Amino acid sequence: MFIRKKRGVRNGAEFEYLQIVRSCREGQKVRQKVIATLGRSDKLLASGEIDGLLRSLAKFTDKLRFVEARRSPDLEAHRSLQWGPALVFGRLWDNQGVPGIIEKLSRYRKFEFDVERAAFAMARQRLGEPGSELGGSQWVANVEAPGFQELALQHFYRTTAFLAEFRSDIETELSWRDRDLFSQDSDVMFIDTTSVYVYRDAEDELFKRGHSRDHKPHLPQLVLCVVVNTQGWPVAWEAFPGNTADVCTFEEMVKTLRKRLSIRNVVVVADRGMISNGGIKFLTEDQHAPFEYVFGCRMRRQKEVNEEVLARGGGYQRVKDNLEVKEVRVADRRYIVCRNPIEARNLTRPVGRRPKSGIQLRLVDLRYQAKTWDRERRVVAKIEWHEGELFPRIGFFVTNSRALSVSGVQCRDPIQGQTRQNWQDRRIVPDIL
Repeated sequence: MFIRKKRGVRNGAEFEYLQIVRSCREGQKVRQKVIATLGRSDKLLASGEIDGLLRSLAKFTDKLRFVEARRSPDLEAHRSLQWGPALVFGRLWDNQGVPGIIEKLSRYRKFEFDVERAAFAMARQRLGEPGSELGGSQWVANVEAPGFQELALQHFYRTTAFLAEFRSDIETELSWRDRDLFSQDSDVMFIDTTSVYVYRDAEDELFKRGHSRDHKPHLPQLVLCVVVNTQGWPVAWEAFPGNTADVCTFEEMVKTLRKRLSIRNVVVVADRGMISNGGIKFLTEDQHAPFEYVFGCRMRRQKEVNEEVLARGGGYQRVKDNLEVKEVRVADRRYIVCRNPIEARNLTRPVGRRPKSGIQLRLVDLRYQAKTWDRERRVVAKIEWHEGELFPRIGFFVTNSRALSVSGVQCRDPIQGQTRQNWQDRRIVPDIL
């Protein structure tokens, strides 16, 4: 049953009536039957009869009685606790077997508190409200979870020291839990780095100024290197001073993997910032734990890639609409070249073949709209093909002038301020404006 409004007209005026209606099935059709008409809605609201009817019906249900009791001035809430996120994260915590690992490692430590509950509280705090140990000791007072009410500030400090001491053992135990009977001999590891900066002037042993991925070279930073498996679960991590090069962090992480993982075949996957001759030798020439590798390559800066790999045309195999691949072997090295045919067709920059000798130059006047532009703009580009280079050198400028003649433009060195190339005597594409 439910309440329905019905409109009616009486003496030229329109009114709304409230009715109690019940739905019932007659054969294959559902019909509505009016049980009772309560009266005009405006009169019922003015007299308070609707409120009285609801209070009378609330006597026969516990839920509505509780809602009504909360409106009473005699009932006041003194404290509320969060419990939902702790239940969800607690299930993930248990499924990963973290309580058993911490209990195993702390078995012979004379802790007078539940170190597993303190570790869970610290992890839960980092997910929801990141803060210090002092902030965590105050935060647990507002969260409902088993064992949280017995935790104090000193427990957080002691747990931090315990986790720092046994971090490598915990990471090793967790990585072995993700293995099964068919993943004991080989695994794929992805290595990458990022930087974390802080707003301060002074440097220390960890926070130093270096190459900033966040474009803030004036701020001290640390370099964080993380290793994850094919499921995306972290296997290991290390923090390095902010001026550490990616190649150095890579070698340190490989040492960590060799020490912790007792499997015979590991494939290390990293981006082009990790590649170096020393790094490849470090991976492959170890007598006890040689690793296979998959590295991203610098397409233009690596001579072998530029002149040998990319110069071989054709041979692509279609994987899907936006991906074609081909294999190129140079000596004992295997390269996989990936190509996006959709982007290649939509490429607005003019490219061409390498010149056999000398320099070939072309000027192009075109209309182009970048992703961050709200409309097309006029772009004047200069394309130079140099001997021995696969890709052209491209420089361009954007203008909204229709009167500007491309043939009279000069290219000046922004540092020396000297004219490097006069475009007046060069062949250009006709102006399409």
